[in-house]
Amino acid sequence: MNKSSVLLLVLICLVAPCVALFLPVKAVSNTLVVPDDYSTIGDAIRAASEGDLIIVKKGTYQEQTLIIDKPLSLEGAGAEETIITFHPPLVFAGWHSVVPMYTYDKPLRIYAENVEISGFTLSAELTTEAPADLANHTLGPCDPPFIAVGGAQILSTGNNTIIRRNTIKTGLSIEGSYQAIVENTLASGVGCYGSNNKIVSNLVTGSGIEVGGFSNQILANAIVGAYKIHSGIQVNGDANIIAGNNVTNCNAGLTVYRGYSGVGSNNVFYGNRLTKNVYGIAVSGGNNNTFFGNELLNNSIGVKIEPAILDSDQLETNATFHHNNFIGSIQQVSLLTCAVVFFDANGEGNYWSDYTSLDGDGDGIGDTPYIINGNLRDNKPLMTPYDISKAALSDAFPDTAMVNPLSTVPLVIVVLAAAVVIGAGLLVCLKKRGRSLIT
Repeated sequence: MNKSSVLLLVLICLVAPCVALFLPVKAVSNTLVVPDDYSTIGDAIRAASEGDLIIVKKGTYQEQTLIIDKPLSLEGAGAEETIITFHPPLVFAGWHSVVPMYTYDKPLRIYAENVEISGFTLSAELTTEAPADLANHTLGPCDPPFIAVGGAQILSTGNNTIIRRNTIKTGLSIEGSYQAIVENTLASGVGCYGSNNKIVSNLVTGSGIEVGGFSNQILANAIVGAYKIHSGIQVNGDANIIAGNNVTNCNAGLTVYRGYSGVGSNNVFYGNRLTKNVYGIAVSGGNNNTFFGNELLNNSIGVKIEPAILDSDQLETNATFHHNNFIGSIQQVSLLTCAVVFFDANGEGNYWSDYTSLDGDGDGIGDTPYIINGNLRDNKPLMTPYDISKAALSDAFPDTAMVNPLSTVPLVIVVLAAAVVIGAGLLVCLKKRGRSLIT
């Protein structure tokens, strides 16, 4: 074999692993059917291998708790006809004075990556009977028996989990990344404490969505009926996008705050409809939050802004509001001290239903500022409501590049580019070798 052939063989050996690394590998998967193959869902999960599909036929299934610790798909015959009723036990959680305190175990725990659950009603029956280990935690026969706190809550920590088209009557907490919670009915709300997750097109009743992580997207959800109790969507994480949601009859439609677990900064809220809430938007702490293209309709107070108070210290709040529609609130804005707020940006402000000035030059901007509170004003009030259906992330920051193009380049391109560079270098060597042999 001559030297040119050897170099060509080396080139192939270098490039082939780079390409093969990213070629799809078809995994062998099986389909398990409940109750045909296994009488319980728990048995099917324990018997399944990675990548298997578990199909659950119509019916009501009783489970104490379920643990999913391998990649698999769990598919019901539809939420109305496939019901899992959990019976989570009480587990010791500590002491309240001298009284043992218990909480309910997680009815469903998802620890693995690449899990998909669809087509179920997930509910829990909570026992009031004394825990089995109560005798280990009592101090005497005259002590009160025990205190049970909290409700049952599903926990998902695995990345790339998909929970789709279920009715979930327990709480739901997602703590992993790149999870998708899509088209579910959520009766006890959802907490999002990971990163790069999507909560999309869900119906949330009686509670809300809490976002404590970062870089999550909360999109096109309908949140109804947490009146005077919960916020529809509350955010104390950073760099989240909250867009296209409809929130009605809640304590606050949108809340962003600085808590002990998060700063609540650099979030973007746009295209949301906030109707008949006590507060349309409540801002308590956080920095550089932007509210753009939202509609605040018939709330008691359109926007409430106040400083964060942690350990008796007041922390300054700043936020920007532009292209929002303030319509029909009893009080449009309630503003406390230690807040730096802007109500116009890039030459345009917000629409105010009680603004009475004229537009002499016909540019769509009022001739005089809208006075909000003392020296606070919207210098560029809109004369007509903004079409929030056109609100887009790029419009919220027209002068800022929101995405680093390099961040979207797949690793495969980088690897293949490296392979091309290596190959080009070897081809140059081949040519030079050829010339030297000729001469």
